[in-house]
Amino acid sequence: MNISRDEDRAGQISTTVPNDALGGDRINMQDAREGTGVCSAEIDPAMRSRLDEARQFVNLALDLQRDGWSLKSGRYAKRAVLRFEQASRGDDYEAIVARLCLADSRFVRGNFAGAETDYRHALSSIDGLDGASASFDVRSVRAQALSGLANVALARGQTADAERQLLDALDIIEPKAGSSHESSATLMDDLGTLYRQTGRYDEAERIQHLALTVIEETVGIEHPQAAAILEHLAMLEHARGQFIVGERFARQAAAIQERAFGPDHPRVASAYVVLALILEKQGKLLEATQARQAAQLMAQRWFGDDLEALAGSGLVTSVSPADRRHAGWPSRSWATRSAHAV
Repeated sequence: MNISRDEDRAGQISTTVPNDALGGDRINMQDAREGTGVCSAEIDPAMRSRLDEARQFVNLALDLQRDGWSLKSGRYAKRAVLRFEQASRGDDYEAIVARLCLADSRFVRGNFAGAETDYRHALSSIDGLDGASASFDVRSVRAQALSGLANVALARGQTADAERQLLDALDIIEPKAGSSHESSATLMDDLGTLYRQTGRYDEAERIQHLALTVIEETVGIEHPQAAAILEHLAMLEHARGQFIVGERFARQAAAIQERAFGPDHPRVASAYVVLALILEKQGKLLEATQARQAAQLMAQRWFGDDLEALAGSGLVTSVSPADRRHAGWPSRSWATRSAHAV
């Protein structure tokens, strides 16, 4: 396989941390193959080579997505999807994961129509997998696809549709996974974010604390998904003026992300951006400046002058546009103006 410079960059990234977006580690491809009932001996060498290459691209996409390189993740996910389709394996579990990575990348770029198409395609394929095997868990990928569709609706300003889709998703997921499964927590957290963005703060607090409890009981408070929920709770407390509580949540989120990913990572930077805004509201200007500068240095070391990658990292979308300008981050529209479509 001809590895590009992007893949060289991916190879420098640690691959020891779970990818919480999909609820687990990098895909165990052997388990996935066994789950679909495919024996490698039945595959001709050319097809086997194509599938192996596709699987390498899937894991590269997952690693890049985890480390903030959402746009590059989409490119490798697209290559994986094409190879699976060439091998007539476009509905395999691994191909579904690749398509979800591609959908997420398209969503980040503002290609909502393309993202919606991929999320719906993934859901259709997941329906075909349900009950086919118990050797791998389809619950988290189903939750991600349903959550993705809700986020597309929310991005289009269709808040009622987004809420309905998330509530319907919980009704679908919980009988299959139980209310104490991390996939349910993901949907609860998304619903809480929607409630915050629409000013329903009490509802947001209730459901996001419930999501955090589920994560603590399933994968533990040190999981990056717990940090993401804590960051969202910090943003909630910022929105309703409870800055002392919000500061505690933001510091806890940053500490968990540091332990999970190291001290120089976009996810740590994201927590620091939120922390800086909360500190500033309390008049702690020196600490706020230090947190903001630390976040900017992390982003600069990680992404350099690659504004396209910075825009895709989520760092410039984790707070409101007004707060983002105040915090010194470039505007998303300016940063992505020259981006090429995936």
